[in-house]
Amino acid sequence: MAMLQYAFSERDISVVAAWVRAFNKESAHVLEKCHFTCEGTLRKHARDKGDTLCYSILKEEWMKIKDKLA
Repeated sequence: MAMLQYAFSERDISVVAAWVRAFNKESAHVLEKCHFTCEGTLRKHARDKGDTLCYSILKEEWMKIKDKLA
């Protein structure tokens, strides 16, 4: 959460994105708990032909929820 606060408040970034391997359910769960949205799946994206999930959160989304998470 601190990194999101830094990115949006200090660096004025408009979006933070993250990619996780589809089999890594725990990492996907962490992003979802941080209110990231799953944007889609890159199929057979990795070297081993595994899928990759794309997540992101917008600055305006973060600004609406950040105080509730503190």
